[in-house]
Amino acid sequence: AIRSDASCLPALIQILKSGLGQSWGGHSTRSMKLQVMAGECLAAISLAVGHIVCETAVNASHSMYGPLRRKAVRALEVMEQEQIYDVAFRIVTSASSSSLDASRNTPQSRLREAAGLIILACASCSSECASYLISNRAVSELVAIAGESRMLTSSSALRGDWASRGLCFLEASTTLLLQAWKNTRRDDDTSSTSPLSLLLEALDAGAVGIASRVVKWKVELHNHDKAYSNIRVKTAVCFMLSAMFGIARDDDQNAVGTSRLYNAIDADCAAALAYENHGKGRSDLIASTIALLKATAPYAQRFANGNLTTGTSDDEPLPMMDLSEACFLAVGSICGAITGCFASGTIGSSTSCNDLHMVLKSSDFGALKSDKHSHLRRDASVMACEILTMRTDQEL
Repeated sequence: AIRSDASCLPALIQILKSGLGQSWGGHSTRSMKLQVMAGECLAAISLAVGHIVCETAVNASHSMYGPLRRKAVRALEVMEQEQIYDVAFRIVTSASSSSLDASRNTPQSRLREAAGLIILACASCSSECASYLISNRAVSELVAIAGESRMLTSSSALRGDWASRGLCFLEASTTLLLQAWKNTRRDDDTSSTSPLSLLLEALDAGAVGIASRVVKWKVELHNHDKAYSNIRVKTAVCFMLSAMFGIARDDDQNAVGTSRLYNAIDADCAAALAYENHGKGRSDLIASTIALLKATAPYAQRFANGNLTTGTSDDEPLPMMDLSEACFLAVGSICGAITGCFASGTIGSSTSCNDLHMVLKSSDFGALKSDKHSHLRRDASVMACEILTMRTDQEL
């Protein structure tokens, strides 16, 4: 796509833009089939560019990564100039997209998912794209889309059974939450939107309800592709919880975020008791997340030991290590930990702790401030410690 100055990216974006109508700046509308093909090509290119830019950021000057990274950065510049993120966001939030049935593989649903993948890729590597999405309240839109009926259980039309159709929207919203929380802890942050606003957007869009359902999912290990898909959704949810509890913890003004978050958890638990549990007892999102940690820890230990022995990751048939890491980060954030998701970078990227010193503050050291929710963090810490100090054979 970027082998020469005559890049094909602008042409592909113009085809995608044509479906939005001439009033927005598109040319004559191209056929839906052509729009879908352009969208899928752009999704693949965006994912590749995002992966290269993120993964080579630490070793950008390395001779092995230099030429490849320069091409990827050039492609990203072209996509930013053409405002591909704006086109993609308009597609996923259009009135025609909101009425789609997630279980049906139609050209419109394929185009919507392709646009979601573009948003995910650009949000992970482009500060310009992230700023645009945040300023347009994309977090609430993306969470709401992920929460639509069957979006997280229907197989992806573009990626197959190993990924759900709504995964890209969930991961994109999570990426924005993680970045907002991380960036506002930097002294040079210039963002005009506070992380608290994004937290409230996510809560209003039903993030707690989505997380509560997903964390309790049973993973059918006999179906590899389906298990892979479910684990990826669980991983994204755990990263989201890590960011949400971290943002709430950093809200020192009047604890609006913390109160709203715990109120949403209580409301979700009450609804589950009334309509789902049928006398099985109370099990809120916090307890369920800690139970997930209990279930994943043995798998992580087994595969980690195997990898240390063989020196490879080939022994891990499912992304259990990713889920375990995300679950640890979520539980740590629930318990009031400081660093949270900063040790993990972008969802799905290699672990990187190189910028931890950039997000830690002097006020982060020492005892946590006492407030009306302190006992809840303390109870969660006790539960987590009990799990981490005992052996279990509980199934995931």
